[in-house]
Amino acid sequence: MAEQLNAKRWGTLSKELKVAVMVRKMRSRGDLPYFGSVFRALSESEEMSESTLHTVFDRLIDLGTIRAEWDRTKDGKKWVRAFSIKGEHERFIDKIISELYN
Repeated sequence: MAEQLNAKRWGTLSKELKVAVMVRKMRSRGDLPYFGSVFRALSESEEMSESTLHTVFDRLIDLGTIRAEWDRTKDGKKWVRAFSIKGEHERFIDKIISELYN
């Protein structure tokens, strides 16, 4: 059974929470969330410019919600700044995800 996103609830989230949710979901699927992959994933459903996404990532890093570390893409061809949710924020983001997909 595929998860069904509650679009009304998704629409109430701030840009920061949408990005944090996307980073967490990508990590849980085994995908590497870096700027380009998150931008592509969000551009399917959101109208968020690249500059806005940069600002959001900077804000989330400054708030201590996410961390950024250099990692190789799955094909090993390039290094990217990969994002993950910091441990103390995982439960909060997981709770938001459970509410979005209920």
